Amino acid sequence: MVKHTLIGLAALLGLAVSTAFAADPQPATPSAPQTVHYDAATDRLSLDVHGLPLTQVLARISRQSGVEILADPAVDHPVTSSLQDQPMDTVLDNLTRGMNAVMIHDERELPGQGRQPVLVRMELLPTGQTNTALLRPVLSPEAEAMMRAKGRDPADSERRGFLNARREARLEQMDPARREKYEKHAAVQAEHQAKDQAARAERQAQHQQIRLEHLNARLAQAQALAATDPEGSQQRIQQINQKIARIQQGKATAASGSTP
Repeated sequence: MVKHTLIGLAALLGLAVSTAFAADPQPATPSAPQTVHYDAATDRLSLDVHGLPLTQVLARISRQSGVEILADPAVDHPVTSSLQDQPMDTVLDNLTRGMNAVMIHDERELPGQGRQPVLVRMELLPTGQTNTALLRPVLSPEAEAMMRAKGRDPADSERRGFLNARREARLEQMDPARREKYEKHAAVQAEHQAKDQAARAERQAQHQQIRLEHLNARLAQAQALAATDPEGSQQRIQQINQKIARIQQGKATAASGSTP
């Protein structure tokens, strides 16, 4: 079931947290914190931004939480806000107060929580505007696919139920042409990642082989000296064998981990 919520003027919000668009924006200083943190376990947000463009803040939220956010470029303003551990909807309400925002929820089955409304999409327009022709995603499908392929989206844990449910719902509701484009980029990025991992594994294997050959040469020398210095040679032989065993164990572990 999909639920549409229309966010009206700021007077209707009545929220206790403070968020302000700068009337005469000043550039953010390098020392000013610019943080946005999403807790996937609770579906809550914390942020501390100073003079950062709204679309940049929304893009960070979209990247971390999986909410698809589309905005009219006319709404972009520097924003200053400090919120700690707030529900997703509360943060977005504050960031977009005084604008025309539409939030779209979808009921999803969450681990241990039953069916819950999950925010999957927000459309943001200037006050009084209803024309969606200029809406653009604050985070492109290409960028999201790239980050997920790089492992920044470990969405395979049950504690990330909101994130999993949100992205599943988005894929189901996505326009077929856009979904095809998204999945194409995701596949390309996954292929690049697999190639990078294979190249790193190959370099590591080559390094281990060189190290192993060097240790075997040292072992042969120590064994040759055993006749003239039995006590000293036996200690060196034992140390070298331990190093060889560790390398061989590492190679066996890597080989078993790469087995489908």
